[in-house]
Amino acid sequence: AGTPVAAGSRRPKYVIRADCMFASLDPHVNAVTTALAPRSPVFDVKFLDAVRPLYSVHMGVENAAPALYALARFVKPATVVEVGAGYTSAWLLRALADNDAELDRVAELQRRDACDLLDWPWCEPVSVQRPPGRLVCVDNCAHQTTTAGGVVDVAAALGLSERLEFEIGDAFEIFSNEDRFARDSVDMFWLDFGVGDRVADFVRGLWPAIAPGGFVVCHSTLTNRATRQWLEAVRRGAGEAETGLPPSEVHHVSLLEPHKHFQNALTLLQKRPAGFEEPLYSERA
Repeated sequence: AGTPVAAGSRRPKYVIRADCMFASLDPHVNAVTTALAPRSPVFDVKFLDAVRPLYSVHMGVENAAPALYALARFVKPATVVEVGAGYTSAWLLRALADNDAELDRVAELQRRDACDLLDWPWCEPVSVQRPPGRLVCVDNCAHQTTTAGGVVDVAAALGLSERLEFEIGDAFEIFSNEDRFARDSVDMFWLDFGVGDRVADFVRGLWPAIAPGGFVVCHSTLTNRATRQWLEAVRRGAGEAETGLPPSEVHHVSLLEPHKHFQNALTLLQKRPAGFEEPLYSERA
């Protein structure tokens, strides 16, 4: 497919329209685009209005909540656990629902053998029998500025109640029970409560439940002394006795909101035990 260009020369020139070439070679490109292109109520002002009652400036998650939504959409966790419920709960629930909707569209294309681009499978096989994504929230509802008590009502208003399991209680007690979560059963863990200088003890209890490749996301880790000391120990590869984490299993990165003094950071810990690695699908793409 080419368009003649005569300007600047007596000989005709041609512009090669690669988009036309790919369109003709890719009969499924429109269907795959429709399945994967962003579409979510999270981009709608109605969603923001619905979750507004859960927002507390003291909790400092106005940017963390969309970041968690994006992370959950990206890594597609089946089970998310949140300690410290509130504004972020609604964003995580929305992410789980949007994941399932996206995967359902992909599964339908695969059923019709229409999820190929350039005659190559574009997505991993998606099971239509997979369980829906779920969020387990744990909160003692004792913080003076908490909005955790409103999570159940907001989830119902958004039509997301079936994904939510809300547990009122002390997180340390819950995670000291080895039977509460099976080993390798949690894909993403959002840790947002006043753990202070006991963070090593807490992550030691939850780490066995984290699935290989899964994430623990910790709030407010950089600019307060208690959690910063723990984080520096993680950074220098200190032993499990000091950090609660096997140093050979954890990769980490921390993000700072530079305009805030408090509630201003996220640390992402990924569990990478021996033998874990991501798949390889191509040479370069």
